[in-house]
Amino acid sequence: MTLRLWTSPEAAPGNQTPGGPALAGQLVAFEAANPGVTVEVRVKKASGVGGLLDFLRTGSAAAPAVLPDVIALSRDDLVAAANDRLIQPLTPLLPADSLSDFYPMTVAAGRVGDQLYGLPFSADAIVLVYRTEIHSTPPLAWSDVLTPTGALLIPAGDPLGLVTLQQYIAIGGSLTDSNGKPALDPVALAQVLAFYQSAVQAGILPSNAGDYADASAAWAAYREHRAALAAAPATLFLRERDRAPATGVTLLPTRDGNPLALGAAWSYALVTTDAARQPSAMALMQWLTAPRNVGDWSLAAGVLPPRSNALDAWPDKSLAAFASRVMSAAILQPDPATLAVLGPPIQQSATDVIAGRISPQAAAERAAAAVVGK
Repeated sequence: MTLRLWTSPEAAPGNQTPGGPALAGQLVAFEAANPGVTVEVRVKKASGVGGLLDFLRTGSAAAPAVLPDVIALSRDDLVAAANDRLIQPLTPLLPADSLSDFYPMTVAAGRVGDQLYGLPFSADAIVLVYRTEIHSTPPLAWSDVLTPTGALLIPAGDPLGLVTLQQYIAIGGSLTDSNGKPALDPVALAQVLAFYQSAVQAGILPSNAGDYADASAAWAAYREHRAALAAAPATLFLRERDRAPATGVTLLPTRDGNPLALGAAWSYALVTTDAARQPSAMALMQWLTAPRNVGDWSLAAGVLPPRSNALDAWPDKSLAAFASRVMSAAILQPDPATLAVLGPPIQQSATDVIAGRISPQAAAERAAAAVVGK
């Protein structure tokens, strides 16, 4: 039997990616442990036209014989594939305790409705990096950063408004009204925006923070020593930490120090409906997500692991402790439809307040009004 695995470039075997050699070794070991089974890997774009979901859709309609048995999908594409009935529910095929050490956020990422459709293997979240010569202890609350010890960079220009949204949720802000429609609480949002204003007035938050469109840009500026603290993707910190000496990492500070992170995840999904192939396909998915294997691969690839037992494979215990803190505090970031409604008014409010064009209260009320009826 030849099992077909479709995956993205970042999660492919070989020498082209940091985790590629580890994954290649695990596939060889799987074949040795399952005589008569070989794994054929096809690498496709992560998303969009010509991407994994796109090929899955076109193949289902035009050439079912070339479809994979297992496919790697982002959370958003997993939902779309499940709704289009392109992948199979895993709940009936997995032992009841299979997910016992998976973090709640990654389990949520694999679920669509009341069924599990994905077995998570990779995660990411926005975290805070800081210079340890300035901050000897991790800044956990807003009060810990409101001191003139160097610039704080946040991607205020992010059209999804993820950093501001994370702060908003951490103080109890809701994303929907009583009817389940997208909504913003102007009182909660005003508190986040007032923190931004205070940080600008203290000389900490640059007035051009709106020029940074995502956390990757803030991380790049931090590495160039243009900031003492910055929001950054956990994956970029893990992959490039050797290029940023004297750097600590923690969760983004919140008003009260309550730990929270908005996370995203990738999962393996089952495509084949052939009862003769499903057991081997499931065995492959479970092999690649087994604690030791996904632990070794996640460390090499520079991603957050989906399950706590995987961190036993991380020899740097301080790094493992960081990953555990983030994943334990992570919740799934809102779906694209919600972000499309809430993100732009949140982003506009943040950039306008930081630039001094509007008060926090007026900006929050304007954002809340902008999403009514959407």
